[in-house]
Amino acid sequence: MIGWGLLFGVYTFFMIWLAVPARRLLQSLIVEHGLYVQTASDAAIGPLFRSMGLIFSNIRLSLFKENVYSGKTVQV
Repeated sequence: MIGWGLLFGVYTFFMIWLAVPARRLLQSLIVEHGLYVQTASDAAIGPLFRSMGLIFSNIRLSLFKENVYSGKTVQV
């Protein structure tokens, strides 16, 4: 019974004083760096893909069925 109490105490100490503050610190760093990544991607990658989209949006395909008749015969 004392072992479970000690285990629970160690787990609680770890979660309150180490895990949760570390998670919050990393979360704030990820959000801050995410803004820089988003800005860089909007400035560099966004225009590239928009221009590629405009280039490839003008491609048109028309499919039609055509009977091809060859007058040549091959004897085997």
